[in-house]
Amino acid sequence: MSTPARRNGRPGASPQGDGASAPADHAPASLAEAIEHEARALRSIGDEVHHLMADELDRLAQLVRWTGATTAVEHRDRLLALDENRDADLAAREWHEGYRAGRRDGRNLAFDEISLVLRRGAFLSAADRAALR
Repeated sequence: MSTPARRNGRPGASPQGDGASAPADHAPASLAEAIEHEARALRSIGDEVHHLMADELDRLAQLVRWTGATTAVEHRDRLLALDENRDADLAAREWHEGYRAGRRDGRNLAFDEISLVLRRGAFLSAADRAALR
């Protein structure tokens, strides 16, 4: 068994046809397929570092399929838009939660203050109550 010829530091087509590299006449149909092709090529090298890189490329291919992007620029733009939407939604949700908590705590604080004033007023003498007016 001979090793595939290397070009540009990447393995060439596998003579066994094990799918490690696509035939020269087969261009990947999508960006995700191109990334998966690179992952297979790295995995065919066989060492631990190349397997790690292939695993990360497989994750990238999944993200590309999820975004439905056809180019690298489109993929980056879609991820950026998703991040911005997520951040805007999170900020709006946090603002509303803070607003509701502030109203709730403010009502509770006002009730506590009113109760305190009423309790103090019950213990004041008639002269002290007159002085407060």
